Amino acid sequence: MDLLIYILLGLTSVVGLAFIVERGLALRWNRVVPTAITEALAACRTRADVEKLRRACAEKPAPLGRLLTLAADHLDWPKADNVDALQTAARHEIVRLERGLVVLEIIVGIAPLLGLVGTIAGMMTVFG
Repeated sequence: MDLLIYILLGLTSVVGLAFIVERGLALRWNRVVPTAITEALAACRTRADVEKLRRACAEKPAPLGRLLTLAADHLDWPKADNVDALQTAARHEIVRLERGLVVLEIIVGIAPLLGLVGTIAGMMTVFG
């Protein structure tokens, strides 16, 4: 029983650490909002500048770039329709950014319970 608890604790620790590192690397500010895209966005004043913005978004694949490309593709649409399309795409980007967080929530819930079970099993071994 003790070995099983140690294996489960080790497994949850390794999986949790792997997801933390992966999400930490994937969610860095420069990966989500690249500097090249923000600079191109700041310089975008007219419709002629939109092509420069599109090129910057194509060079650096990032959530912000995908959203800006979608907005640029729909410049001729009415504002309300463009906003709706952008909100829908933003929801999809959020889902992509939050990938793996459910696993971390499960591990955060399970690990203390496994620790408690391990403590009880250890006490039973010593006293029992």
